[in-house]
Amino acid sequence: MFLGMEWYWWLLIVVALVICIPFKVKFMKWWSNGNRRRRTRPENGGMKMIEVKNLTFSYGKDKQALHGLNFSVADGEIFGFLGPNGSGKSTTQKILTSILKGHGGEVSLFGKDLRTAQTQEFFQQIGVLFEFPYLYANLSAVDNLNYFASFYPKEQLRDVKELLEELEFKKDFLNKPVSSYSKGMRQRVSMARA
Repeated sequence: MFLGMEWYWWLLIVVALVICIPFKVKFMKWWSNGNRRRRTRPENGGMKMIEVKNLTFSYGKDKQALHGLNFSVADGEIFGFLGPNGSGKSTTQKILTSILKGHGGEVSLFGKDLRTAQTQEFFQQIGVLFEFPYLYANLSAVDNLNYFASFYPKEQLRDVKELLEELEFKKDFLNKPVSSYSKGMRQRVSMARA
């Protein structure tokens, strides 16, 4: 027995690592090559919707949340922003939506520098979906979306029911209160809202 485990468990762990590490290395090389190719050939004429270069941010003197973050998202690209707790995902989203000020580095949305593009028209182009949907539980999906749509100019609006249909929302629940929805259904409504 070594560190409270029988020898055969240690053997199993070593064998698993020997088998898994080469696959992880191959996957990482494949992933890096695929991302590099995608970035050099963005869709729709090369417009980068989000570009972040050397982004830094600190909460006070002792808590640096972001250390030189770099990434870009091309028009039409699907981008997943993943990481462990405390890695700066929410902080980055708050910077991108101008909720947090005082960051270092360069951030541009739609080709415009975030520090100078602080107009109402600029912010009307931004939609964000956080992990937990923020909806009024006593209103239906249709009522929630109509309510939030009332904050935007009419020329930017889309038909609510058509949008929910595109997101494969269950028609039986269109007029039922959000409190009766599953988490996935709430996420679909939030996605339509964004």
